[in-house]
This record gives sequence, structure tokens and C-alpha cells, in this order.
Amino acid sequence: MHARSQFEPTSTLTQQPYHWQNVAIGSGGRITGIVAHPADPDVLYIRTDVGGAYRWTGSQWQQVLDWIPREHANWYGVESLALDPNDPAKLYIAAGAYPWLDDQAILISDQFGAQGSWRAVPVPFTMAANFADPNSRWCGERLAVDPHDSRVLYFASHQNGLWRSGDGGQQWHMVDFPTNGTNVFHPSYEQGTGAGLAFVLFDPNGGRTAEGRCRVIYVGVSGDTSGGLPVEGTGAYRSDDGGDTWRSLPGWDAAQSPMRGAVTTKGVLYVTCQSNWTQPNGSVKKYSAGAWHDITPQSNVNYVGLSTDPQQPETLMVSEYCIGQCRLFRSTDGGTTWHPEIGAAAQVDMRPLPWFDEIVCHQPEYRFSSFALTSTVLLNGSVCWLVDGWSAWRCDDIYAVERGESSRWTAAPHGIEEVFAFELRSPAAGDAVLLTALADMDGFRHTDLDRYPPRIHGEPRLRNTSGLDFAPAHPQFVVRVGETWDQTVPHYGAYSLDEGITWTPFTASPFVGGKPAHSGKIAVSADGQRIVWLPVNGGLFTSVDRGTSWRAAQGTPERCLISVWQNHSPLAADRVNPNCFYLYHAGSLYRSDDGADTFTLTPAQLPRIEPDTRWGLPSMGTDRSVHLKAAPHAEGELWLSLDDAGLWLSRDGGVTFTAVEDVTQAVVFGFGVPAKGNNAPAFYMYGTVRGIAGVFRSDDLTAHPAHAHWTQIDVSPIRMGAFTSCMEGDGRVYGRVYIGTYGRGVFVGTPPEQEVNPVE
Repeated sequence: MHARSQFEPTSTLTQQPYHWQNVAIGSGGRITGIVAHPADPDVLYIRTDVGGAYRWTGSQWQQVLDWIPREHANWYGVESLALDPNDPAKLYIAAGAYPWLDDQAILISDQFGAQGSWRAVPVPFTMAANFADPNSRWCGERLAVDPHDSRVLYFASHQNGLWRSGDGGQQWHMVDFPTNGTNVFHPSYEQGTGAGLAFVLFDPNGGRTAEGRCRVIYVGVSGDTSGGLPVEGTGAYRSDDGGDTWRSLPGWDAAQSPMRGAVTTKGVLYVTCQSNWTQPNGSVKKYSAGAWHDITPQSNVNYVGLSTDPQQPETLMVSEYCIGQCRLFRSTDGGTTWHPEIGAAAQVDMRPLPWFDEIVCHQPEYRFSSFALTSTVLLNGSVCWLVDGWSAWRCDDIYAVERGESSRWTAAPHGIEEVFAFELRSPAAGDAVLLTALADMDGFRHTDLDRYPPRIHGEPRLRNTSGLDFAPAHPQFVVRVGETWDQTVPHYGAYSLDEGITWTPFTASPFVGGKPAHSGKIAVSADGQRIVWLPVNGGLFTSVDRGTSWRAAQGTPERCLISVWQNHSPLAADRVNPNCFYLYHAGSLYRSDDGADTFTLTPAQLPRIEPDTRWGLPSMGTDRSVHLKAAPHAEGELWLSLDDAGLWLSRDGGVTFTAVEDVTQAVVFGFGVPAKGNNAPAFYMYGTVRGIAGVFRSDDLTAHPAHAHWTQIDVSPIRMGAFTSCMEGDGRVYGRVYIGTYGRGVFVGTPPEQEVNPVE
């Protein structure tokens, strides 16, 4: 059974400014575009699919969207960037990570993206910066400002056609455009096979309309490239009257799907294309003198990245669209001849990002775009920037190849933090300050929060580490589970006896649906003798021999987790009693007192929360989060956060639960070192207390839930607006707390007297 608090709340709420910064990891996510101002190449921005946008300061990247409140977390997905050619300080961002969230906006700053300079304009069209189809992420800039009239902007959407604003982005109207392009939704999951309208470009050389607008405009239209079949309407479209009427440029091969475009100072249009993902056969096209010319550098390759040199209109670079070896090609004669620029022969300075070589398994050909599928290039004279699915890279002398030398590239990750965190753990002893479980890049053992870690966790090299835990009585014993890049690997978990320095893969796996279990959540008994695994789409399994053998637990429901991406952590080990484990599922609490061999349903009746399963997978941003944790100091003390259903406490091992009245929303939470003079741990929470949303610490909640003192600690300019995924208090330093996000990295917050230095 459950109960509301029997006491009238008498809690207090105060504020304490904290210092917030990212735990140093370095990049780690998809950087989908880079733009520079045409009159000032030092005004440089990058966009990401889920982690906001950054401005280059000359020595590092600075996030410009940390002002976003958490009710608009969808804005951290940046669909497109646009700069006003007539005003270097003006920045426009098309913001919206997921099209199924009704929260899309054009963000406008007139001070280079500085804090306090932003205006947000809700728009009637959808964005899809983190859309499941890679085509949608890598297309050229969909948002563009008219170079002749800065009040005029266009947005080329992937689903809703072409839109125009005549008042600087305040109001938007749909343009009478011939087609919306192809964007096919699959019934089994939220994914499309086309990017819709892929880019908008102006040609200032074409003159002005009577109203003063740019007369010549181009729009690229994507087709369905999944099978390489021709799709009606695919191609490039041109307007010669400032966007009032449009015509398809004749001679286009409908099997070629436009990705990016560029117009030179001489009015020449270049377009990169892909065709057929499984059997690549893309192209690079040039439109000049009223006709298309095929200038493809190499056949049987898809292309995406494209940049022309503003000082030398015959010079352009394109990038391959692939997994694996990504090559750049450069031409100085308008595409008549090409020079291969990078690939396995490139000299890459990885010292700024020491862990990266392990991610790519020491294969140089994978150093660019090994996960991103593509690269985007920005060329200005001899300087070239490249961004991909890992980081930003810079070459200061792109013409070295012509002198018979190798191109030299340097990782430029400083300031970019875009990882997705599944789990955080901070042991109370040992050298590791923090252990992280991350998407796409395994995770790290952090001994210094201000320096990039030297290596990922290690064998097995997991793509996503979704579950991580350690034994409270023996914190050097750590386990992790996930999924690998190589799907032929038979086992998807490992244990460490030295606090995560070295790892031993499990030698066996439980089976789910006839296949080895993967991903999910993991829990370790208090004494480290048992490992309990809740894999995706399976029941519970336990091992007493460190993954050599597994047996199914009895009495638990199936499919408590349907995806690693749902924000659910429903499994917990008692941090004192080594025989006791707990599982929440759909309003019920299951408990084991025999080391997870059998579970029984307790009498507790809790709010029922299940994952959002529309389209067969959870919808990012729509799931209500669930986190179950056992308190580190008392046997049988359980805390359960149920998002907008609040925060719940049990002191009898899950038999009864009481709601914490002051908390109306609890998204994630964690325990930390007690305050001086306290026995109970500090409690940290991301949620809503007494009607105020934010990040909070309470030093006495676990001792006096109805009379707790709450302190809001996110009162600095960074307000944790990104989707949050996990939270952990520091195991040794009072007041220090970690927050993991969906793509904005891992934040560490410290009281002012414990302030730490940023990464150099």
C-alpha cells in the first residue's frame, strides 16, 4: 500500500549559487553542421543534433544555448544555423530535436549568441535535428537569410514544405512550392527515409526584385534514397522572382538525392548527392550556363559535405558520406580535376582528445566520420574545418598535399560536450572520482574532472554502456553492460576488480528471445558476490560467478525495459543487505530476499508509469522517467522518483511508500556525502519543489522527509535545460553533484568554495 505524508509539510526552501561546468570528456556526439560569416570567417558556429550550438572563441567552443529552460529542452536539437550576411552579430537557430514534440522555435540573437540576447519565436512547422534517419541530420542549412534584405528568411522543412518570413523571423508563411520532398515514416519506429527539403541558397549575383529581395534562390529536394530508386520531385529548384514562383532545374537524375549545396561568387551552383545507402552511387553536380554537369570525384561513393572558397570561386571541397574511411576531395578548377585530401594518409594530432584512438580501435582510416556517417567541411583560404560524429577538426594548410606533404589535422574539441549519459557512479573510496556509462563511446573512469580521460573503459569495447554499478563494501568491484559496435561479439558485459582500470568480459550471457542478452541495467549486491542483470526485452537474471553462468530470477515480469533510450532505471540492490534486490514495474514493487533468485510482489500500490511505446520504441522527450535507488546508509530504505507523479520513500523494504509532499516532480536524483555533523546522506534532485523547478540539495530529507530543508542550486546562468538522464552525488566531497544529460554531456556542480577550474 501507499500513503500520503501524515505530517503537514514544514520544509523551507533557500537558494545557493553553485559553480556548474562540464566534466571533461570532449565532444562525443554528432556535430551536423558548421557555418562562418561571409564577411568575417572568425565568426564561426557549429550545430549538433541534441547538444545545442557552439561559437568558436579563437581557442575553444562556447555553448550558446545553456539559457534554455527545461520545459523547452527540445530546443537543444539544432536543425539549422543562419547568419545575417549584413550583420555578423545576428544569429538564427532553427531549434527542435524531435518532430513528435510540439515545441519547435526559431531562436534569434543579435549579440553573437550571448546570454540574455535571445528571443524565441514558436513556429508552425516541425524540426527533426535528432531524427532517426541520418539523411535529415546531415543536410545543408535549411535556414537562410536573404543577403539583399535581412528581414527575409526562408526555412526548408523536412516534412512541411518551404516557409518564408518577411519580418526577421517573427512571423512565418508557407510558400507555394511545387513539392514537400520525400519523408516516409516507417510504422515500426520513428524514422524517415528522406530528408524532405534539404537546403536553401541565395545567389546575390542574380540581382534584386522590385521589393528589394534577392531574386535568385535555390532549394534542394530530397528523395527516398533507401533503395536508390528514382523519386519524382527530387532535385534542385530555382526561383528567379524572389521566391514567388519556382521551377525544377531540368536534367536532374531523380535517383540522386541532394544533401548540401553551395553558390559561388560567380553564381555557379554545386550540389552533393547520395543514392542508395546499401550500394552507394552518389554524385557531385555543378549547375552553370543553364545546364547540369557531373563532376563526381569517384564513383560508387555517396557525398554530403560541400564548401567553396569565398576568395577563390573555382576551389571547392566535398566529403564522402560513409561509415569507415571518410575522404575529402578538393578541386581548384571547378570540379574538372580533384585531389584526394584526407583518409588513412592524413596526419592527425590526437593529443587534444587522448581517448579517441581507442574508440576507432587504432584504425587511422576511421579517424574521420567513423560513426557520424558523414563529414561537413568549411573552407576559407588555406584553413579548413571538418566536423563529424565525434568532434571538430582543423587543418591550417590544406594545400600541403600539393607540395607532396600529408595534410595535418588537429582535434579541436575544447568546450564541446555532447555525450549522452546512461549512468553515473561515484565510489566512496579509490582513485576514481566518477565512473560514467555513455552512449556511442562506452564510458570512462575519471580521476580528474578537469582533464579529458586517457582511455575508454576497455574490453569489451561497448558502443553503449547502459548499465553500471559497483559493490558498496568493495567499490573496486565494478560491472557494466551494454551493446557493442560489432554485433558478432557473443557477450555484452564485463567486470573489473580494480575500480575500472582493467575489465574482464563475461564469458556467458543469459538469452532473451533466442539471442544473447544485451544492454539494460545492472545491479551488484552490497558485498559484490552477486550480479543482477535486467536486459532489454527480458526478465531478470543473476550470476554468482561473475558472468560465467546466469539463471533467471523467478517471480518478475518480462520486458520491464524495452529500450536503452527510455529514461527508466527500475532495478536496485540494497546497499546494506547483500541478499536484497528491488524492481519497480508499472506501479508495482517486487522484492527479493534470497539474492535475486526469487521475487515477490509487495503490497505497495504506486503510481503506474510505463514507457511510451508509440511506434514500437520509446519516444525521446515524451517518456516519464523512473529511477529506483536504495539509500547508502540504511537497509530497506528505498527512494523512487516517478517524474510528475513525485518522489516516494519506503523505509520497510518496499512494503509501504510515502510521497514527499513538497515534491511535485522528480525526474532524477542521487545521494552524496553527508553534511558535516549529519549521519544521513545529502540528497540531490532535479525536479520541482514547492512549485519551483530546478536542481535541489537537501541535507536532511532522508532523516526528516516532511520537515526537510531544500536548497535550490541551479541559480547560475546554466539552468540544466537539456533532457536529464541520471544524477549522482559525489562519494567523497560534500556538496558536489553530477548530472547526466541527453546530449549536453555530464555536468558537475560545486558550491563556490569548491570551485574547479575549466579545461585548458
